[in-house]
Amino acid sequence: MGIGLLLITGFFTLASGLSLRYHFVNESRNWTEAQRYCREQYDDLATVQNMDDMNQLVASVNGSYNGSAWIGLYNVINPWRWSLDDRNSGGPTELTYTNWYPGRPLDGQCIWKLKPLYNGLWSDVGCDVLQYFICYDGRDSAVQPYVRIALFMNFTDAQSYCRQHYTDLASARDVSEDLMIASIQTSHHFYIGLYRTNTLTWSDGSNSTFRYWAAGQPHLYQGTPYCTATSIYDSGKWTDNYCTDTRPFVCHSVKTDPVVGLRVAFRTWRNLSESEIRDLVSQKIKEQLVIGGLPDIITVNVTRINKRSP
Repeated sequence: MGIGLLLITGFFTLASGLSLRYHFVNESRNWTEAQRYCREQYDDLATVQNMDDMNQLVASVNGSYNGSAWIGLYNVINPWRWSLDDRNSGGPTELTYTNWYPGRPLDGQCIWKLKPLYNGLWSDVGCDVLQYFICYDGRDSAVQPYVRIALFMNFTDAQSYCRQHYTDLASARDVSEDLMIASIQTSHHFYIGLYRTNTLTWSDGSNSTFRYWAAGQPHLYQGTPYCTATSIYDSGKWTDNYCTDTRPFVCHSVKTDPVVGLRVAFRTWRNLSESEIRDLVSQKIKEQLVIGGLPDIITVNVTRINKRSP
C-alpha cells in the first residue's frame, strides 16, 4: 500500500487541573460586603483548593498590593449542646435552662461551673484550659450520679475520662440537676458538659479541605464569627480576623475547559483505527502545547476527529 496523506481536524479540550480564575479587588470592604461584590461581579469570594490555586491567587495581585486580603473561608458557630447528647441519634436536645454569670457567654466554646464564691454560675472558657471537672454516672446502681474529679485536664481529655470511667461529663439541664452538681462542688471551678463548635465553611459551599494557616493561626475567636484573609506579604499564608474589619479581597470565577480546533497532517502507511488516530492527534497536540510553555503533565482529550483525503 502506498503512502497516503491524512488531513485530520481535531477538536480537543485542554484539562490543566485549574478550574478557578482569581480577581484581586483593591477596595477596602468588610467580609460581607466583599462577598456581595464578588457574587455580583464574578462568581464568589475566592475558594482555594490546593497549593497551585494558592500560587495563582497570589499571582493575581500582580505586585500591586502587599497587605492582607479577604478570601471566602469563614466560621459558622454551632449552638450549645450537652456532651451527653452526642450519643443521641436524634441530635442535641433543645437548651432550655442556663445559669450564666452576668455578661457571659463571651467567645468561649466550653463551660465551667464557677466555684461557690460565684454561686455556681456558668462561664465560658477556651476548651484547652486545664481544670477540674464533674462526671455523670448514669448507671442504675449509682447512689450519687455526679462525681467530682480533682484532676487538671482540658475539656476534651475530661470528656474522654468521664466516658471511659463513668457515662459522660455532667449535664445541668434544669435547676434540680444544677443544684445537685453544686452540692459536690469545692472551692474550684469545674468543667461540665456544655460546649459548642465552630465549622469552617467556604462562601461558595465548596468542600475544599485545603488550609494554609500562618504560624499561630487560627486564633480562638471561639464563639465569635471570624473570616479568613490571605497575607500577600507572607506567601499568601492565612489569618483569621473579625469579619467587620475592612481590607481588599480576592474573588474567583469558574473557568470552563477551552475547546480548541487544530488541523494536523501526517503520512501513514496504512489505514488507522479511530483510537489510533486519537492517540496520534493527542500526542502531536501535546507536543506543540509543551513547546508553547505548558507543563508536561498537561492532559489532552480529543473529542471529535474529521478525516478526509486532501
